Amino acid sequence: MESSILYTTESNNAYLYDNRYRLAMLVHPDLRKVHEKQSDFDSYYKDKYEYLKSHGFFSLTEPLYRVDLTPADVQDNLGRVQQIVFEATGACNLMCSYCIQGNLYDGFEAREYGSIDYHSAITLLEYVFEYKKKVAQNKITISFYGGEPLLNIGFIKDIVGFIKTSDLAKNFNVSYSMTTNATLLYKNIDFFHDNNFKILISLDGGKENNVYRKLRSNGLEAFEQIIDNVDCIKKEYPDYFKENIEFNSVLNDKNSVKDIYEFIYGKYGKIPRISELSSENLKSKEKDEFGVYYRSRRRSEEEFQSVGTHLKAITHNQMLSYWELAYFINYYLVNSYVINIPELFCEKALFPSNTCLPFYKKIFLTSGNKILPCERINHKYYLGYVNGNVEIDFLKIAKQYNMYYESMRNNCNKCYAFRFCGTCMFGLENLGVKKNKCKNFHSKQMFKNKLSRIFSYLEKYPQDFSDIVRNVVITS
Repeated sequence: MESSILYTTESNNAYLYDNRYRLAMLVHPDLRKVHEKQSDFDSYYKDKYEYLKSHGFFSLTEPLYRVDLTPADVQDNLGRVQQIVFEATGACNLMCSYCIQGNLYDGFEAREYGSIDYHSAITLLEYVFEYKKKVAQNKITISFYGGEPLLNIGFIKDIVGFIKTSDLAKNFNVSYSMTTNATLLYKNIDFFHDNNFKILISLDGGKENNVYRKLRSNGLEAFEQIIDNVDCIKKEYPDYFKENIEFNSVLNDKNSVKDIYEFIYGKYGKIPRISELSSENLKSKEKDEFGVYYRSRRRSEEEFQSVGTHLKAITHNQMLSYWELAYFINYYLVNSYVINIPELFCEKALFPSNTCLPFYKKIFLTSGNKILPCERINHKYYLGYVNGNVEIDFLKIAKQYNMYYESMRNNCNKCYAFRFCGTCMFGLENLGVKKNKCKNFHSKQMFKNKLSRIFSYLEKYPQDFSDIVRNVVITS
């Protein structure tokens, strides 16, 4: 691929970006004419173009990839893991039409597995704590997921009780979190308050935006029950609500970015996370139904930005365009490397895709005792299991990942967005096959369009550059 790309913004300003040097610069339009072999340009820019070429610009380059994950790497990751996630139960008291564990998707264990086994969870906890004793990093978050985890509140209380009394856990800085639909939250709020839980509540906006979230018992909409719970918590524990309660909204055809922000910020003073419906692990026969529910976040944000509302300033740094710039600054520009000078002169080899290394961030135990690196991954990619003991084959995991990396390398070598693609390989179809397809693959023209979009945004909001450099920390 070419190392340098010339592109223009909406304001017709011309820029040059070079992938090898991680430099972006404003250039004269005549330099672009020289590069595109047009006529009618000042000869000075031809000389400048030749000068840049003599110093490595406009040459061909390929990403430097590694496919040599070792068993020791996996073990080291386990010792540094930041979060243990338990699927407290596969059951749920809601039936949300677009749920990733519902009829639209494949690859997740059936809900007949029911509740997680307490002894298996304790076995995994002790196993991980033993590994973490060997490294300096002693922080760990214990998280609870479902289904609806509050259907197994006894398990959650038992795990917290075990950690509080365990000699093995006493040397760790343990925090707790949970994702919930909030229908059963208020009756247990004293426990969560007393143990300083961080709680993420699923809520898609106002009443008319939540029609897909229905009670399994009677098919009625769950909105009023959720709001009653949340309102009571806000009233009785205002400080806890302010510091510990957050919201996640799923964008769909019954809401919009504007609807979500106006309701949740207007009622609770919170800026929610907004998630698009996932197209990964989608059943082929359900693609038409998925298309009914799906709404593009970027398009919905553009609509939100086009209307006059005081929320635009408040939510500015939550927009995709802001974060696209943040990731570009972090991964593609020389600025982020000035604190790590050696990387400017010695290219760091990357693993293909943006997939987390196994256990680098999380370890997830399903209600069926499978061990995965994340709760979002198809369960067929499990890395081990708990069956009396923890069964993790570090050599097998390293070989499996390296095989996946090797199958992706050919595609990734041709992708211009190789420094940060945003792709988790476990969402790819035909992973492990040479001809797997990546929806985030960037040809030269696609990357050129992306650069144009990012710099058009930066020209409109130049203050965002310094704000991101100073304040936005991205952990890879």
